[in-house]
Amino acid sequence: MKLRIFIILIFGLGQLTAQTFKADSLRRELVSLESRPPGVDFLDQRARLKLHLGIALHEAGSYQKAGQHLQDAHRMITETGDSLLVVKSFTYLGKNHLELGDTDMAIQCFEKAFQHATDASNFEYSKIASAHLYTLHKGRNNHGEALRYLELYQAAKDTLVAGEHIRLVNTLTKEFNDSVESYEDRVKLQRQKVISTVGISGFVISGICLLFAFLYYQQMKRRRDEKQKLQDQIVVQERMASLGMLTAGIAHEIKNPLNFINNFARINKRLIGDVMAQFDENTLQLTPSKLPQIQDRLKSVQQNSEDIETSGEEINRIVLAMMDHSRDTSDVRRVTDLNDLIDKNLNLAYQSFKASQPDLVVNIQKELDPELPEIEVYPQNIARVIINILSNAFYALNVKHQDFPEFKPELKVSTITDDQFIGITIQDNGPGVPADLVQKIFTPFFTTKPTGSGNTGLGLSISYNIVVQEHRGKMMVDSDPGMYTRFRIELPRLISPAA
Repeated sequence: MKLRIFIILIFGLGQLTAQTFKADSLRRELVSLESRPPGVDFLDQRARLKLHLGIALHEAGSYQKAGQHLQDAHRMITETGDSLLVVKSFTYLGKNHLELGDTDMAIQCFEKAFQHATDASNFEYSKIASAHLYTLHKGRNNHGEALRYLELYQAAKDTLVAGEHIRLVNTLTKEFNDSVESYEDRVKLQRQKVISTVGISGFVISGICLLFAFLYYQQMKRRRDEKQKLQDQIVVQERMASLGMLTAGIAHEIKNPLNFINNFARINKRLIGDVMAQFDENTLQLTPSKLPQIQDRLKSVQQNSEDIETSGEEINRIVLAMMDHSRDTSDVRRVTDLNDLIDKNLNLAYQSFKASQPDLVVNIQKELDPELPEIEVYPQNIARVIINILSNAFYALNVKHQDFPEFKPELKVSTITDDQFIGITIQDNGPGVPADLVQKIFTPFFTTKPTGSGNTGLGLSISYNIVVQEHRGKMMVDSDPGMYTRFRIELPRLISPAA
């Protein structure tokens, strides 16, 4: 136990000594800078040295001296306008005031650090500042402010984690591209070696060419396998990302009929108990005056039972729809009622988005052609296309609703048929897509959503392949920024098998 304490003390002294040497080195560098004639970036260099000197003194425990250098650095940084240094200076000023026991100034500094970090989208320093503000307000029993900063801390933390997930997907993509380039370099090198030995003899040349062709075929086969494996991994991640939204929507949609069933079951239990009590009291003398009461309660039980049956059928419909959605039958074509498929998935997508954004109320207009014929498609994949477009539409409507509270979100879904095609149109009155981005909207990994939203930019690319390559159809988009975005899908009434 004593040895452990001794080791901890030695380690702490080592850290303190290192910070002291660092502070002395920075102090000498600052003196050297001030002795030279001022240059173009003199103020910026001096501000950075002052800030790092203040941080080093703070880490070494010299809080009074650290505070003076941090204050000087902050004044210089304000003149330079470097947003990152402004956030950093406010953060360490808050920490220094906290060590000196001045919690009021510490709170002010951390609040300014949080505000500047939020404006600069610096989620790392937003997380640090909100964590300190949560602790300080909690210590003062300011529970409302403490809860607010705890939520802001969690939001910053979640954004950083989501960013890590997207960076992971980008890293996987970069590694795949690097492996392709490395393979191509190896093939070029191997081809050059083969060409340099061609002059030996015709027989040797033929043998080498045959061997090279075999090796090349094997390499190409491995390359295709690696590419397919990576694409499958990315598609699985995309589907798993949407699974959470669908799960929340299903829970939200099942909740209402389930509440009806539970409530009516309790009422039936009470009514039957009342009837049984009437029979027990009047076993030998059941007067006509009691019959209307008993009949009324029995009618209520009958009506409640019918409502329970209706609610049960609604839950059964939802469960069957989810089973059909999750069933792995994407390689089987079936004759499908597209109107019914669209109606089910529209309700599913809306409820799933409402689960996370309950304030969003969308006026949904459905114009589904009652004469629409059934068509043989891959229903599982078409459902994914519909849900993906609807999810993007609800996201866009919510963004515009957040910016303009008086805005009234609207979504229009329609179907139409002619001799050759069945058309599906989905239009929202959201913020729209700029004209220069419309041409890129079906490109893999392209997205207009900000970093941290959990989006990989693959949804519309996969949807385009499902419609165009798998179903030999067309998928188009047009938009008027600030007014609307409209997706149109055209599926041939007779779909030939995909190549």
